[in-house]
Amino acid sequence: MAIEKYTTEAFILKQYEQGENDLVYKVWTKDFGVVFVLARSIRKVNAKLRPITKKNDFLVMTLVKGKDVWRLTGVEESKDRLLNNQYSFEIKKIISEVVDKFVEEKKTYKKLFEKLKSFILEDALSIFEVSKLKLLIYYLVLVDTGYADAKKIGAKDIEEYKSFSVQDFYTYLVLNEREVKEHLAFVLKNSML
Repeated sequence: MAIEKYTTEAFILKQYEQGENDLVYKVWTKDFGVVFVLARSIRKVNAKLRPITKKNDFLVMTLVKGKDVWRLTGVEESKDRLLNNQYSFEIKKIISEVVDKFVEEKKTYKKLFEKLKSFILEDALSIFEVSKLKLLIYYLVLVDTGYADAKKIGAKDIEEYKSFSVQDFYTYLVLNEREVKEHLAFVLKNSML
């Protein structure tokens, strides 16, 4: 029986030490949702994957599904043109924080994944304020996971919301910032998230 390898894009949300040389990563993958991945011997000084695999990063991971756990067998940087600056680092950190809090394990949100990935592309929104983008990321995650109302940002209905580009979302956020903040505060308070 052949071992099946899966290659998928992933945001690294957290990492946990296991034993002397191993790490367990909590990752949000495009294809499998939030999963835990065991990286054997990655903490050794001469480990090949060690310099590439960092918390709050966006990578392409090769995984093998074992009986009880996913195992990391390969990592490479994304072939997409990603920003590689302080802005990108801050946005990846915000995405990791929000996804870790609100996205359930093993549920895939492919469209949300693509929206959030677009924040770190080279031609992305690096000209916009990080504080507004943080609010927008919270809003997008809470709407796509079913907690918040898509109309609060200015969409007439869910179909119009789905058609928005990231630039559209940002523009509508600027126009409706107070209402979006109030709605998110209400959602977070009343849903015990």
